[in-house]
Amino acid sequence: MFELPMKPRSLAAALRDVRSETEMVRIESVCELARFECTPEVESALLAATCDDSVRVRESALQALVALGSERAKDVARHALLSPHAPLRFQALITLAETSDHDASGHCMAALQDSDAEVRYIALRLLDDESLGLVPPGALQLPGSLRSELVRLLSDASGRVRLAAAIPLARAEGEGVWSDVLRELAQTARIFGQEVPEDDAAEAMRLLVAAGNEADIARVRRCAYGLQTLLSGRSVRRAARAALQPGRLHSAQ
Repeated sequence: MFELPMKPRSLAAALRDVRSETEMVRIESVCELARFECTPEVESALLAATCDDSVRVRESALQALVALGSERAKDVARHALLSPHAPLRFQALITLAETSDHDASGHCMAALQDSDAEVRYIALRLLDDESLGLVPPGALQLPGSLRSELVRLLSDASGRVRLAAAIPLARAEGEGVWSDVLRELAQTARIFGQEVPEDDAAEAMRLLVAAGNEADIARVRRCAYGLQTLLSGRSVRRAARAALQPGRLHSAQ
């Protein structure tokens, strides 16, 4: 959510300013309403804000409804999944996962076909979370429908989507075509020429080291200490160095 001003508004001021003509004032007011009790008046103001002309106001309103524990957050999120604005679809998926919507995993599966890379990416990350229940803890294999989608997304136009698809495959099944995605990251600090989030890089490096393949461990070591990633892949270098910590390396060997 957006940062609040130094001096918080009163409830009356926040309710007033949520109708301001200035977008940033409306955003700030919506965020501040999340500090108060979820009364009918507050909830009504936030629901009205989910129909604001500004996408950023609508995003913030959805986040505020979740923060307040509003039962209407799920309904708003399901409607937002149909929005032509990718940021709203992105936030809707997060909202449905956070509110334990009964069909959150189904919505995330559908979002793997979304036209926006960031929406596909967050859907992958949410599906990889045990809280959705699509992959039960300790499961020995991925559900067939999910596995097929993950394999398809290994060729996605987005590097971060490719990596987010490769990670659960590598975790569940070990060696496979997805291993080349992890190795590409170790060799170039990028996927498909694109930077990836550091936490994904960390998990990819951990998986490469944990597999115990000497060639892969050497790749991770070169990524951590070689010249190739010195300037272009600092976050990946950090991830590689973390994966090579003595405890992790010894457990792999």
